Amino acid sequence: MLPVFCIVKESWSFLFRRTKDMPLLLANYLLSSALLIYFLTFSDMAKQLPETSHFLAITVMIFAALLQMILLMPIAASISRTILLGEEIDQTYLVRLFRKREWKMVGNYTLSFLIIIGVSLLLGVIAGFLSYMALQFFQQSVGHVIVIILGMFVFIVIFSLAFRLALILALSAIDQSHPIKTSWKIMKGAVLSLLGILILSGLPLVIIFFVYLAFLVAGYMTHSVLLNLVGFIIWQYFALVFTIAIAKAAKKLQEKTF
Repeated sequence: MLPVFCIVKESWSFLFRRTKDMPLLLANYLLSSALLIYFLTFSDMAKQLPETSHFLAITVMIFAALLQMILLMPIAASISRTILLGEEIDQTYLVRLFRKREWKMVGNYTLSFLIIIGVSLLLGVIAGFLSYMALQFFQQSVGHVIVIILGMFVFIVIFSLAFRLALILALSAIDQSHPIKTSWKIMKGAVLSLLGILILSGLPLVIIFFVYLAFLVAGYMTHSVLLNLVGFIIWQYFALVFTIAIAKAAKKLQEKTF
């Protein structure tokens, strides 16, 4: 079990102590994300595309999501190494984009995502088949209950799998040789604790999240790049707190396991 309240407190304390470092990290990120920020106006262009070009729109959206993930890796690596290894926060953002470590993090994260998707599809097919059989061979009320139970089972398995692999980025950042295997091992019995940590860590940011949505909607409706940019910055601070909390959880679990 993880000390939930202790980690939440430490995460916010870390953020406040390092306040002066965060704007520079995010400024580097925003500078490197010029194409992604420009993409925020893509929805306007997508409206003008013929229906046959919807595939292109989806492709560009996927590309933008992958670009954002890649550009966030130097920040995740720097924060994680600071917490887990005691290093100073590395502000050489552009240099880190071309380092082997960050690309290993991208690879490990992508692999974990594919594992979750693969398991989800497999369980979805099995649950779908069993649900169909239940509706065919049982009374309607009983069949619906079985379908609900199967759906809940699939959700719990996928949820647990995602959280068991939640430490992959933090472990990859410190050059752990088998981050997927290690995350799975040390997260045993700590899934609900980590969920509690993320919920409590995110509570102070709920208002900011809604502010972000307001900025995003306003930016979309007024076509304002500035409003989109402000909302984007708010969202990055939201993600930053979760990165810190997960790294803190990884440190506690490593100390307990090893």
